[in-house]
Order: sequence, then structure tokens, then C-alpha cells
Amino acid sequence: MRVAWLLFVAGLVAGCQRAPSFALVGSYFPAWLIFILLATLVTIVIRFVFIRLGIDDALRFKLLVYVCIALSLCFGALLLFFTR
Repeated sequence: MRVAWLLFVAGLVAGCQRAPSFALVGSYFPAWLIFILLATLVTIVIRFVFIRLGIDDALRFKLLVYVCIALSLCFGALLLFFTR
């Protein structure tokens, strides 16, 4: 049973690679943290555009919409920059 468990765990970690990161000020910084910060800033700009166009008033679940926009931007950028 122990051998089966070890083989199972080894199979799970076999696809692991080095985590995507950036070297900032001499230390490695996780890429997802940088991308979620940038996506949040872009989402704030998108919100101002939505307010200017009047789309913001028509949104029913504003928090959910803006969180989904931010996460979509973050995940899309991560896929764009860190896929082979």
C-alpha cells in the first residue's frame, strides 16, 4: 500500500516545474502577484470607462462582474506570458 501511495504522489508532482517568477531587487517575486495587481489597476480603469458610458448603472452584480474581469485579465496575461 505504501508503494502505491508513493507512486501516486510521484505521479502528481512529476509535472511540476519552476514557478513563474520575476527577479525584483535581488529576490524572486511570484508572477501571479504582479499580474493580479496590474489586472486590478486595469479593472479600475475599465470601471471608470463603464461609469462614463453608463454601463455601470445597468450591472446587477457589480462586485462579481469586476472581480471576474480582474481575474480574467490576470489569468489571460499569465497564459499569454507563461505558456510554451
